Amino acid sequence: MTKPLPVILRALEPEDLELLYTIENDPEVWDVTAIGAPCSRYALKQYVASQQTLGECDQLRLVVALRDSGRAIGIADLTDYDAIDRRAEIGIVLLRSERGKGYGAAALSLLEAYARDRLRLHSLLARSATEGNDAALALFRSAGYEQAGTLKDWHYSKGKYSDMALFQKIFKKG
Repeated sequence: MTKPLPVILRALEPEDLELLYTIENDPEVWDVTAIGAPCSRYALKQYVASQQTLGECDQLRLVVALRDSGRAIGIADLTDYDAIDRRAEIGIVLLRSERGKGYGAAALSLLEAYARDRLRLHSLLARSATEGNDAALALFRSAGYEQAGTLKDWHYSKGKYSDMALFQKIFKKG
């Protein structure tokens, strides 16, 4: 029998406002995502209250929580969902204090299983800047994602442009 993963994925709740506020206002996260600006508690509170289904807005935000305590430690996103082509883009962000503990790999595994088994997606796409995001690059490679391309000088951070690696995982039938 396999040991359960140390994290779970669950729906976003009003109690997750501080988690979202911390993550969305972390300048380190801005350097690896397209956020680029602070978010107010008010805007995030409205966002949490207006959660729509994946089919309504083509995206789904889930909370990464520790299995044992239920404490929220990050977020996992499915974005650019396409029901016809059966694909989506994924992203995972953990609180700084929870990085490097294997929680990202566990959350990725759960997100993949949900996308493959429940949503019946055929493929997932992940993007990562090639500079300053070694943990994400290693995570996707170790999880069986293939680098499907590179966008040259795509990401601007800390005064210079870097390439953006595109990773794809195709779920095989069977």
